[in-house]
Amino acid sequence: LKPEFLQPVSEGLPDPWTAQPAQVQTEVTVTILSGHYLPKPLGKGDKSEVIDPYVEVSIHGVEADCRKFTTKHVDDNGLNPKWKETF
Repeated sequence: LKPEFLQPVSEGLPDPWTAQPAQVQTEVTVTILSGHYLPKPLGKGDKSEVIDPYVEVSIHGVEADCRKFTTKHVDDNGLNPKWKETF
């Protein structure tokens, strides 16, 4: 299901290479719930050390859409961290 401005040129439709989409605002909601059995980053020496995980979410697209979000870190819980954060 392509938006109209990306469909092939035919019967009055604009050329997808030169046409611009109408300015339509769309909202995307991302919720980070939890993780399970997260590995330690490579190069960490002490095997008994517990990690403090966090999640980075990157949205890529046109310049106006690009965003980066980061959750709070969870102290000493790489086994079953829970965030329940919404962006």
